[in-house]
Amino acid sequence: MVSPVKSLSLREDVDGSICLHRKVKTGVYKSVSDFGFTIVYMVKFEGLLNNLSGYVFEVNKSLGEEQITK
Repeated sequence: MVSPVKSLSLREDVDGSICLHRKVKTGVYKSVSDFGFTIVYMVKFEGLLNNLSGYVFEVNKSLGEEQITK
């Protein structure tokens, strides 16, 4: 998955959790969050409401060994 912000991506961290990373240089990424997300739905409106289109995310966060999903 690619973020709208250039060089941000979801990657697996060293502890196995999926979180946001920023590209530091070619092949090197640094974790910038303690959470990740998955796209649940894409909401797309037509006509005059098309500027309200977007995504519904499920946020995944690890707290120690426990997985917290909101």
